[in-house]
Amino acid sequence: MNDENVKVLSEKYSDLFIKHYYKDRLMPFWFECGDGWYNLVDCLLADIKNHVDNKKQSLDYKKERGETVTDEEYEAIKVTIVQIKEKYGGLRFYTYGSDDYVRGMIDMAESISYRVCEACGNPGTLLSKGWWRTLCDPCRADDARKKEEWEKNYHESLKKVKETNNG
Repeated sequence: MNDENVKVLSEKYSDLFIKHYYKDRLMPFWFECGDGWYNLVDCLLADIKNHVDNKKQSLDYKKERGETVTDEEYEAIKVTIVQIKEKYGGLRFYTYGSDDYVRGMIDMAESISYRVCEACGNPGTLLSKGWWRTLCDPCRADDARKKEEWEKNYHESLKKVKETNNG
């Protein structure tokens, strides 16, 4: 995901991420997926934050009414996102502290990702030949063109290295 999208999501949902230094500033890890999944990730993070906030409000309300609420109960509702990435053509979302409800939301988003182009966000399909990717047809053609260009440059570089070593 590009830096601007990472920054927006990092700031919007800062309380959900493990922090570390990235490019000389404190941020969550960089997202290891394409920008096409931005809306899917944004919606999932919003739903997780909403769920956690509602559970916290419920505990706060119990406390206000005079009921006993322990630190462990507050700790139990924390959800920390530790990694968001692409794996085998689909979204993967790794957390600490998620409950069944959050895991269900994550499962749904991961399932939806197999129908959304990781590059542009349009409807896509999973191609499981070689590197598994979920892409739309135009992005798949662009991806193939970039691969051919990379391979051509790689072989030209190898040829130059051999010529330099032999010359």
